[in-house]
Amino acid sequence: MEEPQLSWKEFKIKNKNSFFFLFKTIEWILEWLSIYLKRWAFLDILDRLGRLSILVAIITWFIQLPVQKEKEHQNIISNAWTVLNTAQGKFGSGGREKAINDLIKEGVSLYGVNLSNGYYKLLKLSGQNMERSNFENSYILDPKIIDCGFIDANFDNAEIVDAFIMACSFQRASFVNAIFNGDCCLDNSSFEEAYCKGIEINSSLSGTDFTATDLRGSNLSNISSWKEIKSIRFANIYGIINAPKGFLEWALQNGAVQIKNTSDWINYLDTNRYYTYWLKRHFKNELNENYVK
Repeated sequence: MEEPQLSWKEFKIKNKNSFFFLFKTIEWILEWLSIYLKRWAFLDILDRLGRLSILVAIITWFIQLPVQKEKEHQNIISNAWTVLNTAQGKFGSGGREKAINDLIKEGVSLYGVNLSNGYYKLLKLSGQNMERSNFENSYILDPKIIDCGFIDANFDNAEIVDAFIMACSFQRASFVNAIFNGDCCLDNSSFEEAYCKGIEINSSLSGTDFTATDLRGSNLSNISSWKEIKSIRFANIYGIINAPKGFLEWALQNGAVQIKNTSDWINYLDTNRYYTYWLKRHFKNELNENYVK
């Protein structure tokens, strides 16, 4: 704003008959006030300090950003584990699906996670280590699980419906009385030494490994691509029911056995120099032998 040219005396003379004298007077006062304040060094310092405080605030925000992100990261993890721990042993979802997704997103291992008695819909897992996880008595609908490890996991009495499971390891996992229902795919997955007594399988089995799997009493009413099974050597298929025509003969020709008694099966494996450490450990009580301390 330019400095006014008129003094107060000159201003009154020039505008004394003006209809807007009051408004012009206010404007004249403000103009002079503005000029006076511009000449006051203290206000200039305040202006510079204000700009400096903004700069300091921006710098501080950037410095604290990693700390805030780590705090948020830990809060998400803590909340997710709280949900999962609170839901243990309870039926239903209970927010567990979101908790699982949050932990995966934050890069947390799901080793040994307890997800028993849960209801899971559209569960998506890829490349996760789920070793020793527990899905006992759970209902898992339409999952998509690729390249995950479920070694020593527990799926006893679980029902898995319309599952797309590809290239996963279920080595030594327990599927006692579990059901693969609907249109399932277990292609290229391993059930080596898995405990699948009484399991019901309705699934494609192309490239699936059943080496030394306990399939006694299993219901194989709707398996497909079974001639493309990778291995069924040493698998125990005693008492299987509803197997497709020709499956039993094919399985026996490819190394499967029919042995009712567990100890006899283990002895057979030992005789054929199959490494039975984990099977003996699992069946220790049944064998009544102290193979493993």
